[in-house]
Amino acid sequence: MINRVVELLKQEGFVNDENDQIVMAGLQKMMHIVLDIIFTVLCSWSLGDIMAGLVYGTAYGILRVYAGGYHAKSKTVCTILTYLSIIVSLTAIFYVPYHRHIIYFLLAICIGVIVCTAPVESVNKPLSKLEKKMFYRYCIGILLAEVLLCCIFVRLGFSLYAKAVSVAILQVVIGMGVVKRK
Repeated sequence: MINRVVELLKQEGFVNDENDQIVMAGLQKMMHIVLDIIFTVLCSWSLGDIMAGLVYGTAYGILRVYAGGYHAKSKTVCTILTYLSIIVSLTAIFYVPYHRHIIYFLLAICIGVIVCTAPVESVNKPLSKLEKKMFYRYCIGILLAEVLLCCIFVRLGFSLYAKAVSVAILQVVIGMGVVKRK
C-alpha cells in the first residue's frame, strides 16, 4: 500500500528518485503511529474509557520522542514490545487502585530520573551534541506540562486520567532505564 502511495506521489511530481526512500520511511512511520493509536483506542474501549487510552498514548508518545529510550533492532520486535507495553500500561491504569500519594511519589522519582538522564540515546538511534541539548530542553518542558496536567486531573477528581499520565511518564522512565543498563 505504501509503495502504491509513493508511486502516485511520483506520478504527481511530489516525489522523485532522490527522495522516494525518505518519503517511504516517513509513510511507514506514520502507518505505525496510526496502527498504535487504533490499538490503544481498541484496548481502552474494551476496558471502558477511550479517553483514558488517548490521554495515556498522547502523554507517552510526546515525552518518549524527546526523553529517548530503547529502540528495537527490528520492526517486528518493536511492534511486539509496543503492543505489550500498551496492554500492560492500560491494564495498570484501569485495574491498579488509585492512591494520590503513590502517584505523587512516582512522579517525583520519574522527574528525578528524567532530569538527570534525559535524553537517553540508543545504539540504534544516536544523537548529536546539538540534538541532545535541544531534546533535553523539550523533554523537560513536556515533562513539566505533563506533571502539571496530572496534578490538575488529581485536583479535579479525574483519577483515571491522572493514572494515565503518570503511567505514561513511568513507562518512559522504564524505557530509558533499559538503555542505560546496557
